Order: sequence, then C-alpha cells, then structure tokens
Amino acid sequence: MAQAAAAANTGVQPADEEMRWLCRVRETLEQASAEELGSAARVFDVPRTLRDTKPEAYGPQHFALGPYHCNRPELRDMERYKLAAAKRAERLFAGGRRVGHLVLRFIDLQGQIRGPYHRWKCRNFDS
Repeated sequence: MAQAAAAANTGVQPADEEMRWLCRVRETLEQASAEELGSAARVFDVPRTLRDTKPEAYGPQHFALGPYHCNRPELRDMERYKLAAAKRAERLFAGGRRVGHLVLRFIDLQGQIRGPYHRWKCRNFDS
C-alpha cells in the first residue's frame, strides 16, 4: 500500500522485480537483527577493472603503510622517516618495551586486526 502511494507521488511505477526486491529488503530489515545480517565491518578490494581506470586513485601517494605497497620504489624514500617515527614512539611505550614487543602483540591479535578485511595478504613476520 505504501509503495503504491510512494509511486503515485513520484509518478514512477517500479517494475515488479524492483517491488519484490524492495519488499524483501523491508522484511529483512524489520525482522533481522544487525548481528543476524552479519554487520561486522568489511574492507573490500576495489575491483581490478575499476582500479585500472585510474590506478593512481587507489594507491598511496606519499608513503606506504603495511605490506601491500612497501616494494614500490617511489615510496621507499619515506621508509627511514617511518622507522624514525617508530623509534621516537618507543619512548612512549610503558616498561621499556620496544617496537618488537608491539609487533609481537600485533601478531597475537592479527585475527582480530585482519578480520574486517575481505582478503588479506599472508606475510612472513620473521623477515
């Protein structure tokens, strides 16, 4: 009933398939909880066909964070600045801990950290 009124107000009559989809979405939203719908945030890859249209829009411009862009030569100059920042940050760590302690903690938590990503790159943490 409400759909018909909305359609009448806009002058556009949705197709039967669209109406079925709209009803299905509305029912789902009314009946299911966010948890049942799988509300965990996800970070998805940009499809290659879209990335290929303008590659510079989907990559770091000044420096790389993490393993995905670390081997790009144009970003390598920033590496020493990132390492210097990490070294300065060590002074803020409690109990004389070092960056290595943080890395070990990240390794322990990697399932939770990587969980939101649709796919993730396997890395060798010993390197």
